[in-house]
Amino acid sequence: MRDPIGPVPTPRIRIVRKALVVPATDAAPTAHGVFDRRGTYLPISRVFQSNRQLSPEPQHAPAQDTLAGTYLYGGLARDHFGHFIVESTTRLWALDQIEETPKAIVYTRLPASGKPQFNRRMGAFHKKLCGAVPALILDSPTEVERLILPSQGFGHGRWINGTPEYRTFVKSRFEDIPPQGAEKLYISRAKYTEAGRTVDQEAAIETMMEDAGYHVFQPEKFGIDAQTSAFKAAKLIVGGDGSAFHFAPFVMQQGAKAAVFLRRHRPDVLRLLGKQILAFTGTEPTLIDPRAGTAVEPGAHVTLDIDILRTELTQASFL
Repeated sequence: MRDPIGPVPTPRIRIVRKALVVPATDAAPTAHGVFDRRGTYLPISRVFQSNRQLSPEPQHAPAQDTLAGTYLYGGLARDHFGHFIVESTTRLWALDQIEETPKAIVYTRLPASGKPQFNRRMGAFHKKLCGAVPALILDSPTEVERLILPSQGFGHGRWINGTPEYRTFVKSRFEDIPPQGAEKLYISRAKYTEAGRTVDQEAAIETMMEDAGYHVFQPEKFGIDAQTSAFKAAKLIVGGDGSAFHFAPFVMQQGAKAAVFLRRHRPDVLRLLGKQILAFTGTEPTLIDPRAGTAVEPGAHVTLDIDILRTELTQASFL
């Protein structure tokens, strides 16, 4: 069957004058994008979503605001850490390819979120990537005098490898942060309590890892610089599938190894995280499926067999 999405797009940058940027609405929570001055929708402004589909085209609407000057289009303003990385940072590679510094990165609001949440949760991360170029989240259809519209350089599914331009861009943004921390890191999700976000029997897993000399690390407790230092210092990183393994490959040092185990009935996610880690670090990760019993509904909480996890970590020299 032909893949309707295809591989990550060849990098390109389009300059759109008098662009109309249309945010998503409550009625169509991911339909957003850019129209040219003639009212033609530009498919390059779509985002590859986690449901393996491109975001739908929004309805054309009259501009309610205008922005003078040059801006760079960023897409949806996601305030979830993993989705921010895989959907909202994907066009920022163009900052290294253009001569004129834009006034801001233009994002469109996500109806379930908003500016306060984005700034509180992702503001420091965004500043690390964009420096003095701020984020500007649009709530209504807005005409932009000159819009820099890059293709996505990274994303879900087959786009998880990223383009060379994107990989170079993100790695360069964290070069100034020195490594500091343990050489053996276990990424814990003990902070989470919601069903589907936890790791089965994690207290026992943490004890196993601590006995093997690992430092138990909860990334959510630390800012982006501290996370970077910890991941740079680690030579061995182990944890359940999750957002941390979207970020860690950006900053892992050459020769560092990762082992990721399935914590949800989502083997596709585990496979794709493995592809990203390999693409960004050059080192094949160890992927472990420690499920006990038969699979149930996709995404549901996994019952783990710790003996399987221990055996595979030992065989791969993590224990």
